[in-house]
Amino acid sequence: MNIKRLLLYSFIIVFLGGVLRLVMPTLLGGLSSPMGSIRRAGDLLLGLLHYPRIYKEYQRLLAKDREISFYENYNQSLKEENKRLRALLNMAPVSDFNYVFADVIAAPISEGRDFFYIDAGKDKGIKVGMGVILPGYVVAGRIVEVRENISKVAFLWNVNFSCAAIDESSREEGVVVGGSPMRFRFLSQNSQVEIGDVLRSSILSQFFPAGSLIGEVIDFKCKPGQVECFAEIRPCIEGMSIYQVIVLVPKRDIGLLE
Repeated sequence: MNIKRLLLYSFIIVFLGGVLRLVMPTLLGGLSSPMGSIRRAGDLLLGLLHYPRIYKEYQRLLAKDREISFYENYNQSLKEENKRLRALLNMAPVSDFNYVFADVIAAPISEGRDFFYIDAGKDKGIKVGMGVILPGYVVAGRIVEVRENISKVAFLWNVNFSCAAIDESSREEGVVVGGSPMRFRFLSQNSQVEIGDVLRSSILSQFFPAGSLIGEVIDFKCKPGQVECFAEIRPCIEGMSIYQVIVLVPKRDIGLLE
């Protein structure tokens, strides 16, 4: 006997065993209670007769469930959009800057990317070097390229980024520079900067309103004999999804590039 035939016979035996397992209780119940067996057979027959209607109702409920799920997701998206727009509208004006609101039209594929694009350019008076923030005065980066109605923004971790900053706890000032990781530079040997401190833009910054959130100190580097100490920083927008930004247009000439 070959293997295929053996497998076939085994399948038939298992199948018949399953059928008998299902049928035998009904047969035995019929012998002990004929009326109960007839009733169960009648229920089975009614179920078969109503199967098309039941299946149709199932399909209708399934479609309804998909529709409800769609509207729930859509409603959640609207709530998030409303929250972002409210944050934009509730931002108090800063005397040194005019605001240009813009949407992100091309986001980075991964967090490792340094740039993103917005739907505002020369047509809105934007120039290279202008600061870009998120709702709530959160530093996002700087304008590095401008076209007629599109601008390229470098994230604050880009190696060309810099911003005058202050430690929220110790009140020490320095300069945040981009890189991997970002650094808070020009600190002294007796610096009181600690891990977990929050950094914000200082009043010396020409491109961001004072107090704009930059990031958090994750390490402090200061070896004996070094003239300059520095802290490593985790940017506050790391891992965030960005949809709208605000370009800060200075009200006075600070020598921005055309």
